[in-house]
Amino acid sequence: QAKDNHAQAVILNRMGALYYAHSDAADALQAFSQVLSIVRKSSQPASEATALCDVGAAQFALGHAEEALDSYKESLPLWRSAGNKDHEAATLGDIAEVFRALNDPDEALLFNRQSLPLYVEAGNRAGQAAVLNNIGLIYFVRHDRKKALDYFNQAITVYQSLHNRAGEATT
Repeated sequence: QAKDNHAQAVILNRMGALYYAHSDAADALQAFSQVLSIVRKSSQPASEATALCDVGAAQFALGHAEEALDSYKESLPLWRSAGNKDHEAATLGDIAEVFRALNDPDEALLFNRQSLPLYVEAGNRAGQAAVLNNIGLIYFVRHDRKKALDYFNQAITVYQSLHNRAGEATT
């Protein structure tokens, strides 16, 4: 009733996150789409990019890979204009994950490789390690064991420097 768009967006975003956390991607998508509609009027690129990524995640969870790709790709120039290298890198990783799920390792590799220098530039070592591991997995699936091992070893080195035993063990 108060017509407070920011408050509505915050509440809808929290509702969407709860739906998503409880595996209700359809209701999450509905809530995140409403958030997107609200934030598009605010001229805040980072808020719009966040909403687009939330929409993309819900679309992907529903099995709508092409729509998820569209949402993620639409967010990239917004992250760039907001100057947020870390979120841009994460979104490129989300795109890579969609391509991996679509069994397109070439595209997955392309987007993972784009995200890696952004994580380095942003100083996000955990993101860097995750991408190195993901690239290693692509080479492993392609039966290029030498390249896979090289990327896995790089990921392990980064995880060790972070004292991230779980990441190290997984890799």
